[in-house]
Amino acid sequence: MPFDLVIKNGMVVDGSGLPAYPADIGVRHGRIDTIGRIRERAREVIDNSGEGNDFARSRRQRMILEAFKTRLMQPAGLIHLP
Repeated sequence: MPFDLVIKNGMVVDGSGLPAYPADIGVRHGRIDTIGRIRERAREVIDNSGEGNDFARSRRQRMILEAFKTRLMQPAGLIHLP
């Protein structure tokens, strides 16, 4: 079953106190399903890799933030994004 969304080549901060690490994030049915190297298909892919100017980088960050806000916000408000 393909992912609904995959964010490729991101840096994950998991809240454990360890340093951020590179990983892909796979989302199914509005929830994070997999963190790690993802090779499966997805309906939508956001690629966070590559060099770019500040505009391209900030646009990419806005796309990722918007994806999280629209796809991962829980009804009980368990995930809060500014």
